[in-house]
Amino acid sequence: MMKPQSASSSIEWSKQFLFILLPFAAIFALGAYVHYYTNSETDRVTLRTNELLNVGLARSVLNRDLSNVISDLIFLASYIDKQSFEASGELRKKQVEELFFTFIKEKRLYDQVRYIDAQGLEKIRVNFGGGNPTLVSDRELQDKSQRYYFVETVAMAPGEIYISPLDLNIEEGVIEQPIKPVMRFAVPIFAQRDRIQGILVLNYLGERLLSDFARAGANIADHIHLLNKDGYWLNSPQNSHEWGFMLPHKKHITELYPAAWELVSQSVSGQLETSDGLITYETVTPRTVASQTIRGYEQQQMTMSPLDELRWKVVSRVPLDRYAPDFF
Repeated sequence: MMKPQSASSSIEWSKQFLFILLPFAAIFALGAYVHYYTNSETDRVTLRTNELLNVGLARSVLNRDLSNVISDLIFLASYIDKQSFEASGELRKKQVEELFFTFIKEKRLYDQVRYIDAQGLEKIRVNFGGGNPTLVSDRELQDKSQRYYFVETVAMAPGEIYISPLDLNIEEGVIEQPIKPVMRFAVPIFAQRDRIQGILVLNYLGERLLSDFARAGANIADHIHLLNKDGYWLNSPQNSHEWGFMLPHKKHITELYPAAWELVSQSVSGQLETSDGLITYETVTPRTVASQTIRGYEQQQMTMSPLDELRWKVVSRVPLDRYAPDFF
């Protein structure tokens, strides 16, 4: 008859078992942790790369659209300057009217094309009219001598370009409804280099710019933002946040992401891990775009007006729970 194992023998056997098992358990746990960390870090690297690519693409599309407008402005200004003045210095009005009408009809990018004389009186205006262009009659032309874009442009030297901020169109002192985002591009026209004749103004339909931005950022549509230099939304995943600098809601990015904006506003581009999440951003500077575009026109000597403060921020924000829930 076999004798039962003593309690001391069972304890000794358990110790030996644990002595063998624990190192394997530790190795397994370490391996699982390394695997998890490696996969998580790989995912984070992939996400960071994708954010950089998508934000860069959105910035490139904005630059492209701005460059196209500058090219159109240069073309029209060159035509008027070189071909549309009689020897007396008088504008060949009929000729320019036909050009403006064809231009706005075919381009479909501009709400208005105007020639304003040196006193601020509209001489020619073609309205896009939602796709049905119309040449405005002489009796409906207006005095624009007090408008900011006229005052700034008429004081420019030959070859300078004025670019307004992107904002909402105002008619008779009231924001047009439905809202119409616009930018104004203008250039002075000189019949002789020392005597200004007037200014050329393009009212660019900003909705096209914003639509192109949205398409470029479609892969990150739920968290990409376009902000003006002051931190107000021009385009947001939440439409109710847009145009806070003009609409009563006054929404501003610091209400939601104060840490992010403090960093983004201080530099041109970057990618940051903050308490607001993973922030990726680029800066669009119309002045730079215009300068690069102008260099492509060898016979032009155009420069930008001193509007260094005119810039936009393309910003993506990935929340912590999607980027690194255990990182911070």
